[in-house]
Amino acid sequence: MNQTVQIHRASNGLSLATVEMPHRESVSLGVWCRVGSRHEEPEQYGIAHLVEHMLFKGTKTRTTLEISRAIESLGGSLDAFTDEEQTCYHARVPRGAESATLSVIADMYQNSIIDKTELDAEKQVINEEIAMVKAQPSQYIEDLTSEALWGCATPLGHPITGTSESLAVIDSPQIHNFVSQAYTGANTIVAAAGALEHEQLRDLVFSHFASLPTGEVLDWEPVGDFGEHGRNHRFVFASDSDQAHMAISFPTASRYSPKRYAQKLLSVILGENMSSRLFQVIREDHGLCYEIQSDIAWFSETGALTIDLALNPENLSKALDLITVQLTNLVAEGVTERELEVAKSYVIGQSRIGFESTTATMNWAGECLSFFDDFVSPDDVYEKLTTITRNDIQAAAEELFCSGKIATAGIGNMAAQQAVQAWIDS
Repeated sequence: MNQTVQIHRASNGLSLATVEMPHRESVSLGVWCRVGSRHEEPEQYGIAHLVEHMLFKGTKTRTTLEISRAIESLGGSLDAFTDEEQTCYHARVPRGAESATLSVIADMYQNSIIDKTELDAEKQVINEEIAMVKAQPSQYIEDLTSEALWGCATPLGHPITGTSESLAVIDSPQIHNFVSQAYTGANTIVAAAGALEHEQLRDLVFSHFASLPTGEVLDWEPVGDFGEHGRNHRFVFASDSDQAHMAISFPTASRYSPKRYAQKLLSVILGENMSSRLFQVIREDHGLCYEIQSDIAWFSETGALTIDLALNPENLSKALDLITVQLTNLVAEGVTERELEVAKSYVIGQSRIGFESTTATMNWAGECLSFFDDFVSPDDVYEKLTTITRNDIQAAAEELFCSGKIATAGIGNMAAQQAVQAWIDS
């Protein structure tokens, strides 16, 4: 990564990272709050995501329409997301438009008005979002997987959107209190990448956020021991469905652990692309499903490697047996040198391609400051990946797949439920 990276910190705790990419025609800019769904109390599940929605509903000087039009009139786009550990408001605009863009996002971040009528309307919007997720098994399975892994009564295991019941009791005073604690300098990061000038953007950022109170970094509740918060198998019946959706998850190391490099490569070899073992065996050799994949998600103290597949319930039992064979083989025999080298090239190559995007580069810079409080060079990550050996991969497989720590989530009919239960009991 040859771009110029600079970091500055304001006196109120706000951190700024810029990545100059002078030959691009765009600038991606994000304002990050290091607070997500796992920072919520049980009586306010869904509030971080609700706040994200409300910040688009108008400020003291801009209406909802004026917020969106201000960015779109520049030829740009504005969006946001909330996950377990952070919230981000981000835009991608043509070069030269970063000042006007920052003015809008900073206004949203600090001056939004929480109107009761708008709040009630936005709760209904999120209720529709919750219903939409439940109607789409490929999305709903993600919530069920989190519940199975961490327990639905824990901050990391509950849905990021909250539930209709939890949203109903959140009122304006709670939102104001949450914002006053979370949206502070200590929790705020501004990241930008593209055709920008660092000094100019730094002055703009520090000016727009000068009145942001310092505050404190918010705590979060660790997940505890695996299985401590309830059962690790979730199944939702869809009696009229002709397809079964299944997720199999194993707890992993955290984003800070050196083990994550071997675990990532293990996931790639297992199921992250078309040449992976699961794709070749389950889809290509046996034709049991259209898509099967694995992936890893990391958090501050834990993580999860998850295998996802969707298929005819009649094929589920055979597919699960074939997955078991692949997991067993990875433990007993490890991987070939060719598999390992291909996985390394794939991860590094995909990353390098991604960094051609100003948005991906901005996201990397923002997450680095959010979780590591510094910029982590991708080249350093690539170097660590290249040092991983076949023995490292086999050790990772043994640790993950032989620990007895496994969570499953499923959606399907009775035949699918019976296949899953038989597999769990075997």
